Amino acid sequence: MSNVRIWNGALDEHEGKVVLRGSLDPATLDAIQMDDYQREIRSVSALNKIMSGFESGSAVPDVELGMRGVRKSYREGVYTLLDPVFVIDGLQRISAAKIFASRGGIPHLGAEVHFGTEKSWERRLFKILNADRTRVSGNIIFRNSKEDFEAVRMLHSMNDDSGFVLRGRISWNQALGRNHLITGFGLGKVITMLHSFQTGISGASASGSDLGKRVQTIYDLVGKNILRANVKTYYELIEECWGLKTIAFKEKAPQLRSTFQMTLACLLANCNEFWRENRLLIEAPLRRKFAGFPIFDPTVIQLSSAGSKTDRVLYDFLKGHINSGKRTKRLTERRGFDNLPTLEDPDDNPGQ
Repeated sequence: MSNVRIWNGALDEHEGKVVLRGSLDPATLDAIQMDDYQREIRSVSALNKIMSGFESGSAVPDVELGMRGVRKSYREGVYTLLDPVFVIDGLQRISAAKIFASRGGIPHLGAEVHFGTEKSWERRLFKILNADRTRVSGNIIFRNSKEDFEAVRMLHSMNDDSGFVLRGRISWNQALGRNHLITGFGLGKVITMLHSFQTGISGASASGSDLGKRVQTIYDLVGKNILRANVKTYYELIEECWGLKTIAFKEKAPQLRSTFQMTLACLLANCNEFWRENRLLIEAPLRRKFAGFPIFDPTVIQLSSAGSKTDRVLYDFLKGHINSGKRTKRLTERRGFDNLPTLEDPDDNPGQ
């Protein structure tokens, strides 16, 4: 791999540290590396807008780079960076510049280079630069918190667990892929709701940066093995009753919608019959009851897809179905209807 070169470079000071500012040599773009805290590279069609900026000569914002070392050389206005260089902010701009250059164009892309960086420092800067931008999914911020929280690392690893019904179906990137059913961010929020009776927090309004702490609280309380087992049990219930593996069109599956998953998790959390201490355990008669719930009823579809406070209506609908036809062994709730944690969260949808 060649070294990154910076044209018309000049050393400057930023927050007490020396940085290098200049223009990237297009011939050395391939030498810029990316680490796993980055989002995925977007499609060519999505990068066309950036490429049109190169083509028209419009100003394209500078990128932020980190060199994991301090070695550099200088000759005739050109700095050559001799240690590995990683993109911190601007992966899509760099990707677009590569395509533009491959088509014979000369992309003019400025850069600010930080020296002596390491992955943890770069990741923090990535979060600072991107956490408040709507174009960055909370899923990315939550995924990157696996560097800090064992609980998030465990959830992330379940995507490769052959014993998990959602193996390979969870997206930890900016957006859902064709084969993905839920996001890691959505998974984390459902799990915090499922354990809300133990922790007192529902996770419904958690941001990507805060959700890792909440999931870790559960992990520390119940332990790795029980938390992992509870995640499996929850999604095995959905698979057994309404299906997951055979879903062909996500948009037509109410069981993937945020409102439905959070409501189901809330009902399970709030009723003693589904738990043996900290372990989620749903006995066969109750599973059969759930399986009979009319998931594709137009009213259920509407409630599962709508915002507002319809989640409370759906909760009552689910509870009423489980209790129907029973004079005894009805569900015993820990908290009354008015004391349930809020389920509303318009900024996230585990199924989208």
